[in-house]
Amino acid sequence: VDVALRGGTFLWASFLAYLLPPAALALAAALATAAGWSDVATAAVCLPVLLLALVPVWLAGRGGRIWRELRIEQPPSGRP
Repeated sequence: VDVALRGGTFLWASFLAYLLPPAALALAAALATAAGWSDVATAAVCLPVLLLALVPVWLAGRGGRIWRELRIEQPPSGRP
């Protein structure tokens, strides 16, 4: 069985799941550090930012756009 997903949908899902949360976390940590906040204050800001950055992933999965684009196909002949 092959699982197919259009390139644009795959890139969008990858961006939401693997790029957005770490980028938001790094930006929040950098801004808090640049502002001279303590490590505890920086961590206190980073946790909610990380949780908020995961909301688009949750919404994309809940909305079903990614799941609607997912196709299960029979592999071409000659492949196991």
